Amino acid sequence: MRWMIIAILMGLPMGVLAFDLEALGVQLHIDERPQAEVLDAQNVSVTLYPEAGIGTQMASFALPFPPNALVEHTTIQVLNEEGQEVPVFTKPLVYWWGEKHQALRSVLVQFEVTFRDTMAQTWTLAWNKTDRITREVEVAASETQFVRNDEDVSYHCPKVLAVLPQDWLCKSWIAWQQTPASQNEVATWYDEHVLDQFDNSLMHINSEKYAPHLYDRPATYAKIYVRHGQREHLLAALKAGETYISHLGLDGFFDLKPRDYKYVYGEGSALLYLLTGDVRFKDAALLTLSAWDQWQAFRYRGEGFWTERHVAFGMAAYLHVYELTGDKRLLDLAKAYFEGVYDLQTRPLDSKKPDGAWRHTAESHGDGTGWTTSPWMSALLMDSIWKYWMLTGDERTLVSLAMYAKFIATYAITPDGEGVYYMAASPEAGERVNPENPPHHVEACYMLAMGYYLSGGKDLDLLVKYEKLWPLVIGDNANNPPRKFSWRFRNTSGLVWFLSQNF
Repeated sequence: MRWMIIAILMGLPMGVLAFDLEALGVQLHIDERPQAEVLDAQNVSVTLYPEAGIGTQMASFALPFPPNALVEHTTIQVLNEEGQEVPVFTKPLVYWWGEKHQALRSVLVQFEVTFRDTMAQTWTLAWNKTDRITREVEVAASETQFVRNDEDVSYHCPKVLAVLPQDWLCKSWIAWQQTPASQNEVATWYDEHVLDQFDNSLMHINSEKYAPHLYDRPATYAKIYVRHGQREHLLAALKAGETYISHLGLDGFFDLKPRDYKYVYGEGSALLYLLTGDVRFKDAALLTLSAWDQWQAFRYRGEGFWTERHVAFGMAAYLHVYELTGDKRLLDLAKAYFEGVYDLQTRPLDSKKPDGAWRHTAESHGDGTGWTTSPWMSALLMDSIWKYWMLTGDERTLVSLAMYAKFIATYAITPDGEGVYYMAASPEAGERVNPENPPHHVEACYMLAMGYYLSGGKDLDLLVKYEKLWPLVIGDNANNPPRKFSWRFRNTSGLVWFLSQNF
């Protein structure tokens, strides 16, 4: 009945969606957005590292909060290792814009800390009192940072690096639904693979070649930090973020690959602003819209250049800048992107029955045969559609995501279950080409895990195919080519969360 109601609202014939889902074998049993965990704790520890050496330094960082956890920033107080309160300056950075009481999403926190040696210190941030010792004036970012030259990477490093616990970072939803690495019991292979490949990825952070910067390397490192809560991961995110924004032109494009939308990303900069409060990252995220506002090909009409990757990153840019600003116009633009791909799924341009894919021609994509789709690029798109659902509650997204996940299980995996086609199609629409093993297996696993979650844990076929794919990834070099590290680990971090849900 629910999907028939949606069909009526969309102006579709009664029952068309229910029929399509049943015919495609899609099981969809999730109909409400996940809710953030209700916090019992009124404090969180923070580990402070003296990056600029011993002496008294100003700690300056952003503290993220989950929805409805905090409304008034002036309740935040800071306690040193001895439990003594110290003066603190706080300022709201970002709100949960859709919440009734405008809950805080990220707050700038500044206070002085003295290091008598190079050992890290653990302090406490609490927000359970109405009175506190307050610093009245914000300290400029230039006074809380220094320029560090580290293995050919020059970047603005905080004099005091504040590292938050992975559990808190995941609960904050700063990167939406994530499972702390220490609590990963369902896909330990994923975090083992991340950590095994991390060190070798660092050599590509400041590459003057454009390809290593594909797929938003700053966002990739930021999400690893969120899930692992380690100093080295946060520093990698800061280095990659500095490199990326230093190459953004006033037109919003990445100057190592001018006028190429594949390199215009908002997520990494948005995450770093939510973590640091450094306005340079916010400005960079906003700047990307100067480029995306020029791209008008998101609604595919059957001809011209079009890929899932472009739609994914354009949609993501609008969503992440909306997260920073609350500008509802940006949600409308993201909605237009989503409706374009949803129409391709439910009203295919080739006039054939829906198969679950956002079908487009091989000529428009530059790959494939007939009416086709890119499974690995669609993992990027599904990540953006998921965030659009979290921000809007648009129920059509559930149909879209569940349909494509089932398409992956049905048409994108080789008969032996060990390969994933580079371009996939149902037999009536086109041909499957170039089975690979294992370059894009992690993305396929991510989509299968999302589909399994949306099925309410009932579609075991998705889980069986996931279990066949992931062992083939172990031992694979995720840094060859260098861009693989980001395509493999940027959006797929949600895989662990999807599999962690109990049904």
